[in-house]
Amino acid sequence: MNTKLIHTVFEKEALRVPQNIAVEEEGSSISYEKLNHTSNELTLLLSGLGVCKDSIVSVILPSGINLVKTLLAVFKSGGVYLPVDISFSEKRLSQIFAQCQAKIIVTNTELKEQVINVCNHLSIKLRYLVVLDQDKTFLYDAQNKFIQFSG
Repeated sequence: MNTKLIHTVFEKEALRVPQNIAVEEEGSSISYEKLNHTSNELTLLLSGLGVCKDSIVSVILPSGINLVKTLLAVFKSGGVYLPVDISFSEKRLSQIFAQCQAKIIVTNTELKEQVINVCNHLSIKLRYLVVLDQDKTFLYDAQNKFIQFSG
């Protein structure tokens, strides 16, 4: 059986057509080469935080470049991608986080405060919050203390 993993198919395409547009969103786009590079950087961060085979990474992001970058990084690190919609009811969010016990959430600058408020309100035991902002990545610990910046 020939199994093709999405991130390996993507990496082959990035080598084949590096300058082609991989993702477009409102007023911006990213090439395969750049998307592969930035997803590799995020992969290193996630792996350094302990993401490995079968680790669940909660992702609270709108559609777009950062979502695709995060998907690739989670898959490359061996993790399991868990999409979460912050507008879910408190009951549903509590169920999701109680069942999956994800210790890492990836979100963006626009949703950061809302995510922190929901986590605090629902007593979600986070280890790390990864916040994406254009070409920068910020890392916070469970107490919302800034740890590092890259980009």
